[in-house]
Amino acid sequence: MQPYNDRDENIQQNFEETVRYKKKKQSDVSKIKAKSSHKHIKKECLFVCNSKNIYYGHYCTVCGKITDWTKPMIKEKLNGRMVYRCLSEKEIFEEYKDLEHKNITDIFNKYISM
Repeated sequence: MQPYNDRDENIQQNFEETVRYKKKKQSDVSKIKAKSSHKHIKKECLFVCNSKNIYYGHYCTVCGKITDWTKPMIKEKLNGRMVYRCLSEKEIFEEYKDLEHKNITDIFNKYISM
């Protein structure tokens, strides 16, 4: 049987040889880092989804990220009560005629093609 001190030295030596924790390296090319390394410059537009639905919203002019989209509505009085009504396609294009139109396949996509 080895003396107690020799055994401790062997354990300590084995412990130093093994790596306890290896830090992961970041990838050189990271899409997330590239997309988030700028201040978003938002621009208003109308999103036309599959030529059927029209949404009002904002997108970033740098990366194309879609934010704050909503269905255009108007508040009006009906039978003495205030209600919200979705605007028709014609009303939307009349009210937002100066905005740019962006065609998209799905409103739930996070980015538009630039």
